[in-house]
Amino acid sequence: MPRIERKPHWSPHKRTRIRMMYEQGYTRKEIALKERVPPGSIYGIATRYTQQISARSQTRPGRPPKLTEYDKRHIRRLIRENPFITNQRLLSMVPTRVCVNTLTSYLKSEGIQHKSVLRRPKLTPEAAAKRLRFAQEHAQKPISYWLQVFFSDEVTIEKNNAGRPGWVFCCRVSLVAITSTCDCSTTNALKGERLDRDKVQAIAKRSTIALMFWGAFGAFKRTTLCALQGDPDSARHGITGRVILETLQSELPTILEPGCVFMQDNAPVHRSHLVQRWLRNWARENGIRIMDWPPYSPDLNPIENIWKLVKQKIVERYPELQEMPQTAAAFDLLEKAAVEAWEEIRDEVLENLVRTMPHRIEAVIRARGWYTKY
Repeated sequence: MPRIERKPHWSPHKRTRIRMMYEQGYTRKEIALKERVPPGSIYGIATRYTQQISARSQTRPGRPPKLTEYDKRHIRRLIRENPFITNQRLLSMVPTRVCVNTLTSYLKSEGIQHKSVLRRPKLTPEAAAKRLRFAQEHAQKPISYWLQVFFSDEVTIEKNNAGRPGWVFCCRVSLVAITSTCDCSTTNALKGERLDRDKVQAIAKRSTIALMFWGAFGAFKRTTLCALQGDPDSARHGITGRVILETLQSELPTILEPGCVFMQDNAPVHRSHLVQRWLRNWARENGIRIMDWPPYSPDLNPIENIWKLVKQKIVERYPELQEMPQTAAAFDLLEKAAVEAWEEIRDEVLENLVRTMPHRIEAVIRARGWYTKY
């Protein structure tokens, strides 16, 4: 089959010159020789000139779209009803058979992205109200205040990879109504749909524990990373208030000085009467201020970024942990790897994380206490 040459696109300047010479009485052959255009094209260029915009060719229709308007409405409805639907499931429910590239191109043209779902603790309106109130109370705190705060938390590090988050369809930017749970007023805020309440995957508490660690840090100091051992006197031999109390008694005097602020975790074992009584008395005697922390607020605590760095370093440096059986040697290696990763985090990283607190506070206020990007 002979090769079909595409029809050439002449520049607007060339079209204008051809039109002017055509009007001045030049023959087609003379115009063709002067402009190097086939003689058969001269008449068409000259007569279509008045129908074109700025002497440009009109848009060619191209191949008809595979997706019909009904298909597009059907896709949008499916995503609206179930944002967590998979690409395969979505393709199987579209009446017209199309490939995944066609689906992706259409969603991109509509501003709909397929992102890994954000996992956040499940928030209630009451918890969101407490988060908002905390953020409003600390909105005017200068950076010098946050440089005196020490953040603490515990983390569970598993030998095997934890469950990976799924995927969700969301628009890049959408105008949504966010209801304030404190003043019962409704305000419009411009934000991405990825942080909408119905597109965030709530994290359920784990029923089993691999290995739990506790740590605290400030802008210029940190505690050692403490592996928390189960309480032998408890019924289930888990982490109790007595374990947390022993950890605080041994670690807090090494980093806290008069005038410092200590952020105490809001987990039940930290709120136990045994821990609170000692902590309040010790803080009062040593000139330490205790920060009342809102519930379900890992996005406000910069130590969560430290835990992420620690886990990444463990996976990179000790990949053999993934294949090791559940033995004492495996957990000893896991503890060694975690402590090593914790101690190698640079002091500049700690200070930079503390300096993000004003931005975290501002993000909670903008979200009216609900989910943020941190």
